[in-house]
Amino acid sequence: MAVSYQARTSKGLKFFRGTGSSFATAVWEHVPGISAWNGPNISKPTITVTTTQSEAVEKISDIPDNGTITFNGYVDDLCETHQNLLTQDLYSRDYRPCKVEFPTGTVMYFMGQLTGMPLSGGVGAANTTTYTFDVSGKIEWVFGGKRATLSWDSTLAGTESTGAVTGKVTVTLIPGKESTAKFTTSVENAVNFTANTHYKLANVPAGLVGALKKVSDTVAELSFTGAATNKADVSNIALTFMDSAFANADANLISGSTKTDIAITFV
Repeated sequence: MAVSYQARTSKGLKFFRGTGSSFATAVWEHVPGISAWNGPNISKPTITVTTTQSEAVEKISDIPDNGTITFNGYVDDLCETHQNLLTQDLYSRDYRPCKVEFPTGTVMYFMGQLTGMPLSGGVGAANTTTYTFDVSGKIEWVFGGKRATLSWDSTLAGTESTGAVTGKVTVTLIPGKESTAKFTTSVENAVNFTANTHYKLANVPAGLVGALKKVSDTVAELSFTGAATNKADVSNIALTFMDSAFANADANLISGSTKTDIAITFV
């Protein structure tokens, strides 16, 4: 069977169904062909949420069940995934982990039961359909989704009389919901990363030398030695982490892997 069927359009959305009963341990399978979605359509005495088609929607916590989510898309009867949806999911009526990934990395998770999948089109062709899922439990929004994030905190301070710089920039790696990203294990704790191999540093004032040290699998520290020749304030020092600085993720999958506004004020 052809399993490489690609949707004509996806509008950047990706829909996955999973195994088991946990989002954290589910094994995910991509369902191709999704072009739009609508939901959660949930009504309560004090709140109504409908047609939240954009991810730019306020996260509403602790919404219980009683909702449905629908997806528009294409179904190809030669696609094994689509066949399983028709022959297994639609008739088993089991609640399974489901998720929607948006282009920016935001992810929506829900436990869904496929209750409808009407087809329109001919056999052997790409048919249009509307998947309808009944939702059980609470819908989870994770803004930033699977991506890990780097959090930056600076205590850098320059001494005007000497040009020396004290303090440091602490970089903390925060894993995403499905991310196991960490700093590379090829560098031991308390050892410096290698410039132009693990990171790039730009716009450092003349006379200063920067060093990036690995503190742990999730913490790194940038500090400076030497003395600035021109003791003028700066706010454009740039630190960019490279792919080799991380394990289990490339730099472009980690939010905040570049910072271009590191500042030193001389007093």
